[in-house]
This record gives sequence, structure tokens and C-alpha cells, in this order.
Amino acid sequence: MKPKLVKLVGLFRAFPRRNPGRLEPGGYIDALASRPYSLGTASLKAYCDSVPGLKARCDIRVVNLADRSGGPREEAILPPGAVDELLRGGPAAVCFSAYCWNLDAVLEACRELKRKKPSVVTIVGGRPLPARPDCVDVVIRGEAEAPLANWLLRGEARGGPLRDIDKIPSPYLAGILTPPADGMMLELSRGCPNDCGYCAWNSSKLRRVHSEGRIADELRWAVARGVTHIALVDSAINYETAALRRFVRALQAADPRGRLSFTYNLRYERLDREQAGLLKAVPSAQVLLGLETLSAQALRLAGRKPFDRRRFEAALALLQGIKPPSVGVVLGLPGDTLAGFKKTMRYLEGKPVAAALVSLLQVFPGTPMHGKARRLGLQTMPRGIPYLWTGPGWGRRELAAALRFLQEPRRGSTLVIKGPEGGHTIASARSRLLDIVRERFPFLSVERHEPGSYVPGEVLVRATSRCSQRCPFCSAPRPAPDPSARDLELSFRAAAELFPGAQFTITGGEPALRKDLPAHVRKLLAMKRFSQVRVQTNAVAFARASFLRRFRPDPALVFFISLHALEPALYDELTGTRGLLKTAVAGLEALIAAGHRVIVNIVINRRNVGHLEDYAERLAELIGADRKVQIHLSSLTCPEHRPAA
Repeated sequence: MKPKLVKLVGLFRAFPRRNPGRLEPGGYIDALASRPYSLGTASLKAYCDSVPGLKARCDIRVVNLADRSGGPREEAILPPGAVDELLRGGPAAVCFSAYCWNLDAVLEACRELKRKKPSVVTIVGGRPLPARPDCVDVVIRGEAEAPLANWLLRGEARGGPLRDIDKIPSPYLAGILTPPADGMMLELSRGCPNDCGYCAWNSSKLRRVHSEGRIADELRWAVARGVTHIALVDSAINYETAALRRFVRALQAADPRGRLSFTYNLRYERLDREQAGLLKAVPSAQVLLGLETLSAQALRLAGRKPFDRRRFEAALALLQGIKPPSVGVVLGLPGDTLAGFKKTMRYLEGKPVAAALVSLLQVFPGTPMHGKARRLGLQTMPRGIPYLWTGPGWGRRELAAALRFLQEPRRGSTLVIKGPEGGHTIASARSRLLDIVRERFPFLSVERHEPGSYVPGEVLVRATSRCSQRCPFCSAPRPAPDPSARDLELSFRAAAELFPGAQFTITGGEPALRKDLPAHVRKLLAMKRFSQVRVQTNAVAFARASFLRRFRPDPALVFFISLHALEPALYDELTGTRGLLKTAVAGLEALIAAGHRVIVNIVINRRNVGHLEDYAERLAELIGADRKVQIHLSSLTCPEHRPAA
């Protein structure tokens, strides 16, 4: 009987290395490789293949899918053609390793698999799924070796963490996995004795360590295949001095010439002279040390012991003979404050560290902090990576101020500040905050960044996609439902806190089609947080006196009026209307007469370019030569969904 095909899938977001061949401070330990792959799925195959009788029943294959679409986004999207690739060969089951950053793509794949082949069994392992969606047949939480093997043999996903992890054959020695030379991942142990509230590193607290012989064999394999760098994926390698000693002995036996280098995590409070002496025998590319914050209250709420200044500084001194560490700091912890965050960063400024790795708080499902998020007052992004949105003491204004603080050069400071995304600077954290705003408010965009400045030139909100005209060259996105009045107001507040001093533009479609537009303009002006509030309009609605009266002149208020031609026939052609030029000009005149500041905008295109020379003279004739208006010329854009433009 032919074995049934089972595919184990890792789905990744591929980040290009800025300096190929050279590691920089900063970088998630599993993102340091030049080519992403899954050690977890390879280990699952190695274990299942070793279970008596299972290999004869199941042909288990590992598939690594990489999203290489580019851009600052951290979440993975499903690569084109991925589902067809997964269905190739007719698998009986497709199993995914799910994380917050790939969950949406994993569920999309499951839905498509079920649509194209309803009989295929979809299995998702990981912690981010609070409940089983309809497109997922089996959910496995925690370490999956025993549950997956039991499901393949008996149809029941039962079993907990293996107590002897040497029973999981090495996927390297088994020929399942060949990593890139600059990014082999190696597991010395499993389990973490700590219970940090924000950490999703280990689902099991049971500490288990691979044998010295197993580690030595994998290190010999790495040396023989020209591996140059290994990331040790343990939450820390110095929980037990005896285990660290066994690793060093295995390394010295397998790599006497010191060809390998390592990235690894340490717990500073456990580091002593004996451990430091052992670590001197480990060629270290990067040492990662978790500080997170100096705030005693924040550490208590996170389930960590208070900061021990004496032991931390002793650890820094011991590490100077090994490798200056990159120190992790979390921005936005409950119990911390903007002042407390600045205190933590200033403390590190005078310390011998390679870099400060600053990351925005993430509240992962399955962690203690996620379980008490409501009680703590934490709000996170509803989809994708669960970054902090707001929390006690951490409104968007405080988060923005913290990011500005990180960018300000401080005299005498030599501290290198990095984000955790593979060596990117802290600007990546700022970019992520902008992404959070855009994700929460898809009708909002941030335009015209000034080089080197935190404050963008313009925040633009599309209040509606409805319009009274049909300009063929319109750059507005495809039609979408109007944002609610509540969402608009929330976006105003977010923009006021994050981007004070920016120009705020309300556009559409035609925003004047919203009956509540006057109320929203009044609220924006009352905030006094923006350099200018601009309304983009075709002015047709302002020909009605009853509508115009609802807007009061204000020095900060400007109407940006689209008037692409002044000949009736050409105006009709360029706006897709009939006979509206007279009404639009009447609206323009009414705005000027009411004391409002106006800017007339012309989108230059092949139909009106020959009329521009006479435009100003014709406009003066229509509205009166004594009325001064500013004219703005816009270049034509050709959105993908309007190829005729």
C-alpha cells in the first residue's frame, strides 16, 4: 500500500540582509540566516519518521515557503502559486507551523486548500489560534512531535512534551535539512524555567537538555559542511552551568580549529565567573541579553524579578572578555512610563554594550500577559503581530514621543540603537507604528515624509470613496465602504497624537457628500494640533448656501478645489459629468466670498495641457479679477485599477 503524502509547511517573511556575509547587532535569532527555513517542521519529520510503523504509512515532506514581496511589513503573505504547490502530489494532510506573523497567510492557505480539495486534512500547530476555524481540521498547541505522530497513527492528536528530547533525531544528521552556511539553527535544550508575561518563547516550562554526544555530532556535521555561523535557539544557554560545560566540551571536540561562530541568549542574573570562563571558548558573533526595563512595577507585572543593578553590571564586565552584548529593551510595558523608558535608555548610554535592541511590546496569545490584557488595560492590533496599540500610560502620544526620543542625537552618547528586524535602525519601529495606524485606519495614509524628520508632511484621510464626478485619471483607490463617524474621530485623535504639526487633509471621493463633514472639520480645527486642515473638493456642494454656512472661516482651514478645465465641454469630458462647470465655479466663488482660503488644483493631462496658458486669465474672468487665488498644478498619476488613465 502506497504511503499517504503529508506535507509539513513553514511559511516565512524573508527579510533581505543589508550586509550579506556580515552579522550586525540586532536581529531575531531565527531571522539571521540568508535563507529562511523551519527547524521545527524538520524536527517533526525526523521524529515521525523514527516512530515504528509510521514511515511505512506516511510519506512526510517538509515545504518551506518564503514571502519575498518586499516592503517594511513584518507579516507574511501567501506567495503566489503556494496552494497549487502544496496540493501537488495529492497530499492527504497539510500541516502548518503558525505564528502571529504568518497566521493570516496560514488561514488563507487552509481556506484555499479546502476550496480546491475538500478532502485534504488541514492541521495547524502553534499558539496564536484561540479557537479552531472552520478551515482547520486539527489544532495542536505546544510541542507537536507526540501529538502529530499519534494523529497520523491513530487519528488522535494526543501527547505532551517529550521528556527525553534525544528521542527526536537530528534533522541535520537525518539528511532532512541543509541550512545556509551563515544561518544554521541549533537547539541545545527545550523549556524555560521563567514565566515572563510577554514571552512566547517556550510553551513548556519543563527543562530538558540534549546529550553531549548528540550536540557534538551536530557540530561535527556543521563543520564538515562549511557552516560558519550557528544561532542557538534556546531562551538562554546558561541556566545550568553543567549543561553549558557539556556544550563547550562538545564544541571543542567537534571544532578544535574554531571555524564556527555563535549567536545566543544569556540570563544576566545567572552569569558568573565560571560561566564566563566557559563562554570564552565559544566564538561569539552576537550575545543577546534581556534587560527590558529598569521599572520595578513593570517587571513585577511582567512576572520578572526586580532589576539587579549589581549583577547586571557584573555580567557586563564579565562579557567584555567575550563579546559586548546587545541588550533588549521593551517599549510599552504596562507599569512603565515614558519617563521610565527614557531612564532605561539613558542608563544604557554609559554602559559597555554593543547595541540596545528596542522593540514595541507584543502581547502574544497564550502568554500570561495576554490572559490578563483586559485587566491591565492593554489594547493590541486585532490581526497580525499583536503589537501594543494603547495601554496604561502608553497612549499613541507617549509611544510617538518615545520614538522621537530614540532618534534625537544626544551629546556624548555612543549608544547604538537598533530595532529587532535584522539590523534595521530604530526607524523600523517608527515605520511599524505608522503601519499600525494604517492597519487600524485603512482610509488613512501618511504622505510626504521630510528626510530625517519624524513628522510627516501630510496625513490624508479618505472620508468616502463616493463622488459626484468620474474623472478618468482619478488616483483614489477602489471603492470601499465609508468609515464610520466614530472611526474618523479615532483616526483624528491618533493623527493628532502621532503627527503633531502635520497638514491634515480630508479627501475622497468627494468628502462633501458626507453630511457630517462640517462637524468633522470643526473637530479637527478645535484640536489645534495640525499646521493646516485641508478639504479636497470639487466645490459643487458649496454652491448651496445652506451647506456653505456650516463652515466658518479659520486661518488653518484651506479648501483645495479640483477645477481641471474652464471650457464647459472639456470640463464635462474630464469630470465625466454634464453641465456642472457653472455650479463648480459658483461653489468656488461662494467660498471666496465667505472669507475662506482656497487653492485651485489642476491635474495636467493630455486633454487640458494645451489650455493652461489661458487658464489663469479665464479664471479671473469667471470669479473677478480682484479676487486672488492660488493655483496648484498636479502631475497625472495612472493607478493600476484605471489603465485607461
